[in-house]
Amino acid sequence: MGMTKCKVLGRGCSLLAAWLAWLVIAGCGSDGSSAVRIVPDGNANEPIVTGFVLAPNGTMASNERLRFWDVALQQFLVAPAVALQGVEPVGAGVPVSLADLDWVDFADGRIDSPLPLDLDTVTEADGRYRIVDPEARDVLGCRKLLTAGSGTNVMRALVYGREVNVDPASEALVRVLLDFVANSTAQLCNFSASELLRLQQRVNDVVFTARGDSIAEITAAAYELARRNRSLQQALIAAATSD
Repeated sequence: MGMTKCKVLGRGCSLLAAWLAWLVIAGCGSDGSSAVRIVPDGNANEPIVTGFVLAPNGTMASNERLRFWDVALQQFLVAPAVALQGVEPVGAGVPVSLADLDWVDFADGRIDSPLPLDLDTVTEADGRYRIVDPEARDVLGCRKLLTAGSGTNVMRALVYGREVNVDPASEALVRVLLDFVANSTAQLCNFSASELLRLQQRVNDVVFTARGDSIAEITAAAYELARRNRSLQQALIAAATSD
């Protein structure tokens, strides 16, 4: 890129140079890949819950516009595990909250009264959120909930560890689990963190083909795929009845 173009692009040219320098320093992985994964700071004993918020085309709202440098940043500096085709990390500033769930509230198939624990977190430029709070120390007990977005453009995820993505697949698990508990003798606390992780992985496989240009469309599509999947329903029964 010539000096004239750099002067026109201004700050963007500097950002590109920084990214290229990072790639040179990072080099290639052992498998020949040059992808870079940004990992959370600290260790497993710290009170932190982190992960990525992912949405269709990286946008939380239908009228939100993708910015060139946001897309470039996602491509160069982040490689989160993506559960669905067509979703990408969101940009900076998407609110993410952490709440405690009451199993009695959960039992009727709706979440009406979550107890707020952290309401001040927003995503970083690469779509990662980091909730660092004493209330985030216990991620294995029954049961915490992450919510990303605002208004009608929200997605949720049940917390099963320190690294939890919030995306249409995590929202699908919340919905099918609410259905299951409301229509059975199972309770929310019957599902351990490790069982929730396995269920989330299964949901990821089931809803991989879900499509939608908005949060509402893709979460509805993912939920329908999950709700109708017989093997997933069997996995819910097995998880609820395991010791």
